[in-house]
Amino acid sequence: MKAYIQNYVTNHNGLYVYKNAEKEILYIGKGKPLKNRLYSHYLESFQPVPGDTKDQRWHKFFLKLQGDLDVYWLELETEKDRQIIEKMLDYVLKPLFTEPAETSTAGVSNHTVKPPMASKENENRNITNYRFYNYGEEFVENVQTVLGPDYLPEYNKTGVTFFRGLSRILKLVNAVNVLKIELNVPVTKVDGLEVLTKEVAKAKKMGTCQWIYQGKSLDTAMKLVQEAKDIFLYE
Repeated sequence: MKAYIQNYVTNHNGLYVYKNAEKEILYIGKGKPLKNRLYSHYLESFQPVPGDTKDQRWHKFFLKLQGDLDVYWLELETEKDRQIIEKMLDYVLKPLFTEPAETSTAGVSNHTVKPPMASKENENRNITNYRFYNYGEEFVENVQTVLGPDYLPEYNKTGVTFFRGLSRILKLVNAVNVLKIELNVPVTKVDGLEVLTKEVAKAKKMGTCQWIYQGKSLDTAMKLVQEAKDIFLYE
C-alpha cells in the first residue's frame, strides 16, 4: 500500500475525500503533501499514532470502517483556496467524520470555522505591547518564518496563538521575565519544559496543551517551534 501511494498519489498539496462502498462521504481533509497525509491515514486505520493529542479520533473512526474505500484528491497549492473549498465540500457533502464543534448550526456540517481571520488579527494586533522576555514583535515574526504561511496567528490580550486550519499548534505567551510557549504537541524534554498530565491540562482549561516551555534561551525556544511543526505535520 505504501508503494502504491508513493507511485500514484501526487507529491503536491491539496484536498482529498474518502467515500465508502455505500457511497457515503466519510471524510474531507487537506494534505501537505497529499501522499504523506494519505499514507498516515492508512496507518491510522489499523493502529493508533504515538503522540496523537486528538484522542485517536481518526483511528477510532476508521477502525470501524475498514474495507474498500474510494479516495479522490485534487492538487491545490494555496492554503486559502484549500480552506475555502474544504468548507464548501463539507457543507455540500456532509461527511460522517467531523471535528468537534463549539457551536452547531442547523443544516451545516459540525466543522467550526476557527479563527484566525485577517480582520480579527488586525483588530487585536495592537491591544497590548507584546513582550516575550527580551523580544517583541520580532519574536512572533521569527516563529512565523519557521512555521510558514500555512500557520496563521491570532492576536489576543495574553499573547499570540498559531493555528493550522482548525487546529492550534502553539501559543506565545506575553511574559516579561521568560520566553513562555504553550505547545499542543509532544516535544522533547528540555530545561524549562513542564509536561502536564491530561487531567491537569483539563483542570486548567488548557485542552490538549500539555507542554509548557518557560526559559530564556531563544535558541531552545526556536528549536521547540521547529520540532512542534515537524510533529504536527504527521499527527
